[in-house]
Amino acid sequence: MSDLNTSQTLIYQLQHHGTEQDWSRFCKEYTPYIQAMTRKHGLAPADCEEITQDVLVKVWKALPKFLYNQERCKFRTWLCTICRNTVINFINSAHNKRSNLNVPDGADVLEYMHADNALSDEEEKQWRLFLTRRAWDAIQPRFKETPLQVYALMLKGAHAKEAARECGIQEDTAYKYRKKIQDAMSTEIRRLSYELDG
Repeated sequence: MSDLNTSQTLIYQLQHHGTEQDWSRFCKEYTPYIQAMTRKHGLAPADCEEITQDVLVKVWKALPKFLYNQERCKFRTWLCTICRNTVINFINSAHNKRSNLNVPDGADVLEYMHADNALSDEEEKQWRLFLTRRAWDAIQPRFKETPLQVYALMLKGAHAKEAARECGIQEDTAYKYRKKIQDAMSTEIRRLSYELDG
């Protein structure tokens, strides 16, 4: 099993002899993405939390039958399908059909959801945001406050000269800090993508 990446190893463990610690790790790694996928439908926060828990239960029950084949279906694709179907089922339930989603009068809920042809683009966008946030959290302990502050300022559109002045450093140093953090972010995003995308 040494050639398996971390995500595959975790999925394998959960399928065969997973511990409570394995499941906790799975929830910690994937819950933010599941939450992002449910929030994008405009549901109330309490409903998003309910759907997230429902998705986790479905994943837990379905994992023993999941067959890993990266060329055929990535784990994330399988997870997205469960998320999407759970949201559709929630919205289509008699109690929640129109109360929690801004669906125009006279429109069918399923047609309304599928009218957005960019659904998979939105899922991809949410995944990239998820990876970026995870990468940012992971690299912060590696850097001192000033480089992180410079990077954040320049990411928000500040010129290097402006960021340097605000942080009390030279302009060329600001560029160097930004490059170091960009490189670290890129490396971490690639690592997380490999690890979590199975």
